[in-house]
Amino acid sequence: AAIIITFFQLGFSYFFYVFDIYSDYQLTTDYTNAYNDVGNYTLSMLECARVNHTYEGHNKNSTCFKFADKYPETTYWIAFILTWVSMVVSVAVYFVGVVFFFDSKNITEKLTWIHKRKGNSKKDLNHCFKKVFEYFLIFLIKLFWPLFHIYRRVRYEATRNKSNRRKNYIEFESIWIMVKTIEYGIEATIQLIVVLYLLVPYYDEIHDWDFQIT
Repeated sequence: AAIIITFFQLGFSYFFYVFDIYSDYQLTTDYTNAYNDVGNYTLSMLECARVNHTYEGHNKNSTCFKFADKYPETTYWIAFILTWVSMVVSVAVYFVGVVFFFDSKNITEKLTWIHKRKGNSKKDLNHCFKKVFEYFLIFLIKLFWPLFHIYRRVRYEATRNKSNRRKNYIEFESIWIMVKTIEYGIEATIQLIVVLYLLVPYYDEIHDWDFQIT
């Protein structure tokens, strides 16, 4: 039961986070293609809005859109920059949270032999080996942080005495909630601004659409 609960909650949470990042990357690719080939890309985009009927005073080749954007290169360039900023901020928040805010002792606390120090000599080979191993272990923990998060969640859900594991589990959850909250905020603001910005040149035309076109 603990594995199933963790899979549906954390699994989907990580999936949608990665999917949002991937979607933003795909959008940057689309904007780049549009910027490099404004004419053909705009034409192919407008073809999606083509209707099979005609309006009075319009010829049969008219589309739903009138190309009202006088500076399409600038439009796509700004959309590209804003999307890249949103993607970079989402990834940077995850990186900062895991690297700087997460305490690796959450995982290594039971490895007491790593933290013990015998003497103060820096030339002690055993001491040097422990330091190298400790840094390597920390690197692996940061790299595979989501797996350790899932592991802590499963252990927390499986135990009856949750108070003993709550502290270690909450540290993972607080960082992940911070990452997701900021990522949701970015998607709800910057991406909305980008969409509205791209539609502004066509607003008057869209406003005149009838139900069949929309």
